[in-house]
Amino acid sequence: MTMLSPPGAPPSPERVDAGGQMVDSTRPPPATGRRMDGMDGLRGGAALAIMIGHASLLLVGPVGAEAVVGKLTAILLQSLTLFFALSGFLLYGPWVAAIMRGRAAPQIPTYIRNHILRIYPAHTFVLIAAAIIGITVKTTDGPAPIGGHPSQFGHLTDPVTFLANLFLVQGWFPSTIFTGLGVSWSLITEFTFYLVLPFLGLLGVWLARRLPPLVAALLPPLLMLVACSISRYAYSSYVSGSGRSVEELHSGSTWAAVWYRSIAVQGDLIAFGMIAVVLVSAHAAVGDRRTAHTRRAAWAVLLAGLVGILATRGTDWISVATGVTCLGLLVVLRLPHPPRHVGAMVRVLESPLFRLTGEWSYSVYLWHFVVIWFFRLHVDAATYTTLGGWAVSMVMVCVPTLILGALGFRFIEAPAMRRKHSSTPAAEPARPADRP
Repeated sequence: MTMLSPPGAPPSPERVDAGGQMVDSTRPPPATGRRMDGMDGLRGGAALAIMIGHASLLLVGPVGAEAVVGKLTAILLQSLTLFFALSGFLLYGPWVAAIMRGRAAPQIPTYIRNHILRIYPAHTFVLIAAAIIGITVKTTDGPAPIGGHPSQFGHLTDPVTFLANLFLVQGWFPSTIFTGLGVSWSLITEFTFYLVLPFLGLLGVWLARRLPPLVAALLPPLLMLVACSISRYAYSSYVSGSGRSVEELHSGSTWAAVWYRSIAVQGDLIAFGMIAVVLVSAHAAVGDRRTAHTRRAAWAVLLAGLVGILATRGTDWISVATGVTCLGLLVVLRLPHPPRHVGAMVRVLESPLFRLTGEWSYSVYLWHFVVIWFFRLHVDAATYTTLGGWAVSMVMVCVPTLILGALGFRFIEAPAMRRKHSSTPAAEPARPADRP
């Protein structure tokens, strides 16, 4: 996984990870199968934050609530960026191994099959269940944000809209964007990345024959970062000059919303995770001192991202600042030779609350919008106007959503994932890189 070993010294195959466990440091972060300490916990924290953020936004009473809740909500909703960054980190890992150590590249048909199994069974079940009980976004008619008004909810009876949601193409058209589960637009961005990633990985493998492996591994995510940042800037310029409200363009039935929610704009957030896995992989077998320097730099990046979040509140660039924060966080957590405080952070992330919520996070994400709208439509007591009421509302949403998430993981996701196969051939020995 690294070409940065000291000259003449083969990399030690065993290292202590951030949770204090001995791991094979020559292995890349896995796309599927093997767990990485702390990663489920990060997913769990992100899932909880998004659920609480959406519940805070949609269950606030008619007279509003304390300003602190609104400020907290704006920060919590940025946790979707962590999901995107984690996808880039985990899925690009096997390609980094192929680029930097000459290992076999992932088998693309198996890779696509595995991710269809990861996405579609749970999504299909929740979509059908929500359509039957009548808590789906059935129409994009009405004011923005779509999915923010009771009149837009009901049984999803239009066959074209239902099929568009079933096959996760609703986000490609203004007439169907945000229909169905409301939050599943992000799945389209994720699935598009699944399709784009093999091309980026093959580009890196090709570049590794001509450039140093580290450079070859970094260039594909940097290319994605630059291209998507240009698209994000173009979108922001369009919004500024359109004379229309940001809410209408971001979350309305418009082509601008299709553009904004696509990988063309959101892909830079995924690229931050891809860059992080390259940096972690490059340090898998280097000495403590060099790793310590990189970890300090990662802490600086993390803190700069946090300052950026505070400085960009109320603008679209807060997502980019969050992406920078995620880059720093992933490198801090996953570099080898962790100091004690990082090991303590990983142990917190490995606690049952975060780890189990992380395992259930996909089903939790699919169900949480349905549960929130069930309470808003049918349970008046779920709305809040005070901090105490807010706490009660959050418990009312979180408990059933976590139960549904656990059941979804146990009976739908886990059986589907048992049908997955390794997309990286294990029998092929590592071959030396063409260039040091």
